[in-house]
Amino acid sequence: MGLALVSFSLGLGLVIAQLGLINGVWINGLPFEDADRLVTVVRHRTTGEELEQDLPALHLKDYREKQTTLEALYGSATIAMNLVRGDTGLMFWGAYITPGLFETLGVKPILGRTFVPDDLERANGDVVILGHELWTDEFARDPEIFGRSVMIEGKPRTVVGVMPPDFQFPYVDSLWLPLIPEELEEETGWMRHVMGFGRLNDGVSRQQAQLEFSNLVRTLGDPPDGTPMNFNQARVRPLIDFYLDDYMRGILFM
Repeated sequence: MGLALVSFSLGLGLVIAQLGLINGVWINGLPFEDADRLVTVVRHRTTGEELEQDLPALHLKDYREKQTTLEALYGSATIAMNLVRGDTGLMFWGAYITPGLFETLGVKPILGRTFVPDDLERANGDVVILGHELWTDEFARDPEIFGRSVMIEGKPRTVVGVMPPDFQFPYVDSLWLPLIPEELEEETGWMRHVMGFGRLNDGVSRQQAQLEFSNLVRTLGDPPDGTPMNFNQARVRPLIDFYLDDYMRGILFM
């Protein structure tokens, strides 16, 4: 199958799956704990040409350490990933995520564990969590999958967990890898930004969080290896808006 056809098929499958996900959110709301307090964080430029952009991966640690309005700040970056089974390469959407994100969503694996801080060490970072559908379709729900090695993006990864049925986050991802910001561009070949997620602390409003993150955007600026973009604010939005507003608009204009 040609590369263009593979890309088209993967993109078409993404759109169909996204529409199903959005429909579920529209009818049932977000299936996460305290979903009304879950937010996304991006940078926003209001001077000159208006622009929004995810947080620089190299600054994620600084944002996480300096912010006080969220219980914790997490990062995520989704790309198409290649999983090799025998002589066959299969393409799936996968996400690099910060340890603790699944716990914040209130979602537990049905097998194994989620990521832990030790997984951010280079020597321990070659691990993967599988989605239930991927585990079912490609591994026949093998209960002994925990601890086995699978080849993803040309690198052997040890399976440490399997997520429950119908769980996909933040997009229609089928597998997850630990997000090590310093290695993200090396791993992907190009990605330098991550979307921020978190849950508002008790008693903190979204406006208060946006004010704090806007100050951090101006303080931290752009990473030294990037083109100055002059972002001057942040946007902190309800997570549900990500699916029902920006996410839907992105599908319509793909």
